[in-house]
Amino acid sequence: MKTEAKVRVPRCHRCGKHFERVIAPAHVQQMKYDGRRHDVLVEGMPRWRCEACDVTATDDTSDIVVQDSLRRHIGLLSAAEIREARTALGLTQADLAGLLGCAAESVSRWENAAILQSRTYDRMLRLVFQLPTVRQLLGSMGQDCPIGRHAVAGAGDPSKGVVEAMKALTRIWEGAAACTAPE
Repeated sequence: MKTEAKVRVPRCHRCGKHFERVIAPAHVQQMKYDGRRHDVLVEGMPRWRCEACDVTATDDTSDIVVQDSLRRHIGLLSAAEIREARTALGLTQADLAGLLGCAAESVSRWENAAILQSRTYDRMLRLVFQLPTVRQLLGSMGQDCPIGRHAVAGAGDPSKGVVEAMKALTRIWEGAAACTAPE
């Protein structure tokens, strides 16, 4: 039989009474990303509150909500979306890191909301999650298969799948550029 772990309820540093868990009202918080400040709407953030002193405190759970609010605001995948997409493909964190060419610890930090992935990695994650041919191409790169050789189809190019992957990448990048182009 599985027993539930007891949640340690912190005490107020002013009066010593136990805090209660509450949800903070929706608020706008200024955050910095890519050298720019963003006014981010934060909703559903849990926090601890002392009813006697009206002192509040946040914890790691609060930080995850704040970070996911920033991710949503700037259009990055959330920590949960990365984890769910990776596990749906049957990949371990090490497998995904191998495809992306980064450390497994980076994937773990993205999934646990310890750090935000860069926009470049976010785009790479989306490609890996959505296109099997991209996974195949990235997986083959570690097997002495330089990407430059396959960028242009030629008589010596044995892989039609790689050529199709490059065409798909080109269409995606062109589509992304069209979405971000100023009007």
